[in-house]
Amino acid sequence: MDSTQDSAHNQPPKRSNLKSYLSDIALKTGLSEQEVAKVSRLIFKKIRVAIEEGETFHTPTLVIQSVSKPPKPENEKRAALPQRRVGRIIIKSSRQTKDKE
Repeated sequence: MDSTQDSAHNQPPKRSNLKSYLSDIALKTGLSEQEVAKVSRLIFKKIRVAIEEGETFHTPTLVIQSVSKPPKPENEKRAALPQRRVGRIIIKSSRQTKDKE
């Protein structure tokens, strides 16, 4: 592995903000940014409820599974973590989505 690959692995992951996508989605759909924001919040609220209730949320290209993470004991760097629910996102390959059509 060369040094450019090493430095790429050490960089923090790129973070995106939903607000940065609203104007682009609004342009593509013909909706206002406020309408796109409202619909986005409603969708994310539904996804959150599905995760909290242990359901699996399906779309044609994504699957969001609810996973229970076990509690972790305290260590020298952080306090103990309780058991918690998280959402695991699975990206379906384009081949999987074509097979279902």
